[in-house]
Amino acid sequence: MRPLYLAWLAAYGTWERDEDAFDQDEDDELEPPIPAGLCSLTAPQRTLADFLRLDSTLLQVAAQSSPPLADTKDDPGRLAKWMEELPPKEGKALLLRVVQGQGHQVQTELLRRFRGEPDPARDDRPRRTVAELLDTAAALRHEREREAEAGRAAQAARREQQRAAAREYRPDALTGRR
Repeated sequence: MRPLYLAWLAAYGTWERDEDAFDQDEDDELEPPIPAGLCSLTAPQRTLADFLRLDSTLLQVAAQSSPPLADTKDDPGRLAKWMEELPPKEGKALLLRVVQGQGHQVQTELLRRFRGEPDPARDDRPRRTVAELLDTAAALRHEREREAEAGRAAQAARREQQRAAAREYRPDALTGRR
């Protein structure tokens, strides 16, 4: 789900650079369910984000609401015991879905339930609008730029103080007096 979310986010990141890319009524569109682990993308996912030219600040803002990835080291004994406790009717329905070619979906569903992870389709966490995401990213970017400018100004002031001190010291050094 993370690559799909990254693609969605990149599309609206384009909007931030080009106001005509989307209609204004899409400001109120809610973001899709936030996948776990946006704070810890894999190398291929980072490459995808770079390829999509996804703004790092926008990704950072989006990742603030992303839950951490669940520990995927499952105890086989606990898993087997949990599977045995499934109602027989539900087990048969799941097995039928596997036979019908939905094995991967069934596996994902069962592991999510076993681990106690929230189902993205039934995620009850509040979701932000596109406008909220873009505005928060712009505000964060503006704050960083302001802090960087303040740092550059402070550094320039220190250099000017050092130059002034060097000018004061220089005449005394030339005359041999201190």
